[in-house]
Amino acid sequence: MGWLGVLFLMMTLTGVYTAPIMLDTVFYLQPVDELTFTEDFQQGWFVLNDDGTAAVVFDREGGVWRYDMGGELRLLYSDEPLSMVTGLFTGETFHGLHNIGETIRIYRVMDEIEIIDIPSDAPALDFWTLDDGSYTLERLSAPMLVVDPMGKVMYEEALLLHNPENVVRIGRIPSPYEVTSTEEGLVTLWYWPLNRAIVTVDNGTGIPSVFGNINSPVTHLVWRDNFDTTLYLLDFNTGENRAIAPLNDEYVQWFFLGPNADVILGVNVNFVPNVFVWDVATGERFDLGPYLTCERPQPDRARLSTDGTTLVIGCDAGLQFWRVVIDALG
Repeated sequence: MGWLGVLFLMMTLTGVYTAPIMLDTVFYLQPVDELTFTEDFQQGWFVLNDDGTAAVVFDREGGVWRYDMGGELRLLYSDEPLSMVTGLFTGETFHGLHNIGETIRIYRVMDEIEIIDIPSDAPALDFWTLDDGSYTLERLSAPMLVVDPMGKVMYEEALLLHNPENVVRIGRIPSPYEVTSTEEGLVTLWYWPLNRAIVTVDNGTGIPSVFGNINSPVTHLVWRDNFDTTLYLLDFNTGENRAIAPLNDEYVQWFFLGPNADVILGVNVNFVPNVFVWDVATGERFDLGPYLTCERPQPDRARLSTDGTTLVIGCDAGLQFWRVVIDALG
């Protein structure tokens, strides 16, 4: 039985199925839920959990809120306005990263709230928690900081991906991974919390990979050149770099790659509120339709969940959740 046959057997009566977004399912991808902001909220920046069922947003006064798809907003905690840098989910625990003066503050929220304050002479840019509960913090123009679960500094270390030969660090790569490129097109995949390069691959073009994203199994990189000429797919395992389609100078704000690396999603193509998909095998591009109406021409953030099932787009108007939908009656 093919994938679609299995899909029809396993789908729910509501018609919304948590299938990974891939070639056999991507044309059933559409909006299934929306969180509409009131004027109290600043922007469509959010943190998404692994299966795309919950997102955290913040308001103008420093309130950090959790929204569960199909449910209601609930306040997690409050801090100084705009102090929050980023956050992450580990299971049902949310970790919020804040810079407050010369202190890096981490909120750890599950049933209760724990606050970890870390003195620092440089603000934090990103963080990650390891299996032992320790945190790795990337800081601005300062060594990487590693602290134990209570915030005690264990050690500092220069971050290797900051090597000046790496002229590009692709900004859309989800933590805990990073991708850098040299001017000549040597692309390195990093697991930055352990300060380790996983693999370095020559993209074969002689130019840097400047913009793109990885898939959740971390096997491929979708990228474009600096002049929006060509869309490429780089295989980290084989080193093969394929030209997928011409871009014809069209700017794409967000790229996402399905778990199987057989489809590429583009959000906000040429400053239009749309979602497009490229078939990797043929290079054909298809329009999946518009996303929510926003005041600004580009979304503030978009994310594909780690399990590959849910695309979420956020802007000043709110958040919109996209999933695979099949008409159970038709």
